Amino acid sequence: MSNVTTKAPSDVLLTKPLTGEDQLVSIAQQIEGMKDDRDGVYSQISEVQNNKSFDDFKLGGLLTVAQEQKWYKDDGYSKFREFLEAQFPTIEYRKANYLMNMYVALIEAEVEWEDVKDIGWTKLSRLAGVIDKS
Repeated sequence: MSNVTTKAPSDVLLTKPLTGEDQLVSIAQQIEGMKDDRDGVYSQISEVQNNKSFDDFKLGGLLTVAQEQKWYKDDGYSKFREFLEAQFPTIEYRKANYLMNMYVALIEAEVEWEDVKDIGWTKLSRLAGVIDKS
């Protein structure tokens, strides 16, 4: 995130990726930088929850951060699923899990967007378990 210092991560999320960086890396860095910005993460989830393709990757990342930070507990929910159903009812829990798994797998495998941009989220979520760096 060293290239983005003048704005909060939520202010730059969902914008054109930084010059010279892969889109997945750029968005992942922005998402990971939002771990102290619950309202920003929730706002971004609301914006991208019904979009497709690249936004599915973003949504998976945002949901991953929200779950990892356990903000849903701060909001009075004992389970992440309850939080989703109440706060973002258009996101099915099953799909959220697929998107989060896809996000984590693509980041851990250091996959570039150009390599997967023509693959839908459903196929990518199925491939998440077998994607690796090699």
